[in-house]
Amino acid sequence: MKLASKAREESLDHMTQGDKNMLDVSMENIRKSIDTACLMGLRYAVLDKTGIDAVDAEICATVEESGYKIASNTSKIIIQW
Repeated sequence: MKLASKAREESLDHMTQGDKNMLDVSMENIRKSIDTACLMGLRYAVLDKTGIDAVDAEICATVEESGYKIASNTSKIIIQW
């Protein structure tokens, strides 16, 4: 996972390990969502928010740093390209 800072990496790592009921917020999984949307002919991908504001903000920041546009509401993160 390539992240801008060690703190960001640590904040996301705890979400990708352990409990199988947790969301997979790894960049690998986010990239798979983007690739799937592209194959479907879409110009956006939709992710569920984690419910933890700090983690959701870090996801948005990390994805934006990769060159994508981000929009969000109370329950979803939308990634546009």
